[in-house]
This record gives sequence, structure tokens and C-alpha cells, in this order.
Amino acid sequence: MAIAMIFRYLFKRVPEIIDHLENGLLFNVFSPQHFSKQIQLLNLSKELKEKLAFKEQQKALQCFEKEKQFLAFKEKLLNLED
Repeated sequence: MAIAMIFRYLFKRVPEIIDHLENGLLFNVFSPQHFSKQIQLLNLSKELKEKLAFKEQQKALQCFEKEKQFLAFKEKLLNLED
């Protein structure tokens, strides 16, 4: 059975380890019914939506911070060459 993660996979297209209901939702990519069931689960559970949103927000902030640090480092390296 092929499995994909609902939102992160669709938008980032970066393979990651997903723990179902911990940091994403897994579904069978060959089953629209299973996909629909997972969306319904997300829609019916306010706690799950908040949990997944919080974890994704933390991950996004962490990634942004890493990118910011890399750009600052790159700028310093470029300034050394001048």
C-alpha cells in the first residue's frame, strides 16, 4: 500500500518520516475514500487540528531560523572576499 502525508507532502514534496496523528496524517494514495476519511477526522477534531498546526508552526519557525542563519553566514563569507 502506498502512503503519503496529506499537507506537508502535497506542498513541500519532501519525503519525511510522518507519525500518523503526531506530526501529520497518513493516507493510501490509491484510495479517495481513505483520503476523505482522514480529512473528515481532521475536520471533526479541533484538538487534532490545533496539535498538528502547532507542530507545523514550530517546524516552520525552526526552518526559517536556519535559513536566516545560513544567509547571514553566507553574507559574512561574501564580505570576507571583498
